[in-house]
Amino acid sequence: MKKPKVALYVPVYNQENYILESLQSAYEQDYDNLIIYIADDCSTDNSYYLAEEFVKNNKTKHEVVLKRNPKNLGPIENTLISLKELEKVADLVVLQAGDDISYPTRVSTLTELWISLGKPQYAYIHTPVEIIDHQSITKTVWTPPINHKPINESNLAVTPTSQGLAIGASAAYTPSLVLESPFLFPNLYADQVLVFRSFLKKNLIYWGETLIKYRFGVGISSPYVSRSEYEKRITLSTIDTLKQRRIDALLNRREQTAMLISNEILKWEKLAKFKGLID
Repeated sequence: MKKPKVALYVPVYNQENYILESLQSAYEQDYDNLIIYIADDCSTDNSYYLAEEFVKNNKTKHEVVLKRNPKNLGPIENTLISLKELEKVADLVVLQAGDDISYPTRVSTLTELWISLGKPQYAYIHTPVEIIDHQSITKTVWTPPINHKPINESNLAVTPTSQGLAIGASAAYTPSLVLESPFLFPNLYADQVLVFRSFLKKNLIYWGETLIKYRFGVGISSPYVSRSEYEKRITLSTIDTLKQRRIDALLNRREQTAMLISNEILKWEKLAKFKGLID
């Protein structure tokens, strides 16, 4: 029986120092029916050109697609455009940021798990991650915070960041989980929206094997921003994530959960206005 077509989705933006190591790990995946889909969001550094040269000069048994947006769209729009393309060719999408490194067995392990569970339509699979720094030195293994507390719908609904849920860098998911309901807010945490969606549909899946090296301290996890800038970013992302979750709760006929989320949005908006972060 032919194995499902799987996409290793590699979103890239200004990751020139790490993109070659990331792509090498993609090329080394041992899963047979794989498409490596590299989506550069109009990087302003050499990320795209390094990726282009890598693809040109290195052979792999996998199909490879390299695309570049003509202008920077941001991670949410880049993901939506990519997933609309991947929905046509792939049954499952495994995420690998352009500065992260997948173990060679990552795609095959996650795909076999998905198959063994009956290939659920709205699956979101997550794992622990091996934390590495900018020099690719291992620091620790991070287990998803969701594993350290009781899981129930109301708790998940009002916990909008990775500090309370899954580690998005480790994710694999079905395209339908993303495309069933469009992302309507530009600053949301896509991974935490998808975690909530999959939980509502009883398709949130945890696998306890570490399969990816997550580069912490660079990119969006970089600490090198001002406190006020960081606070504004977190606040706006939290509010947008909660707003999207409220829509998802209503679409899944969870009216009481939607009310809980509405109350949480009001708290965050009140705090944001008090601090001058929003009008």
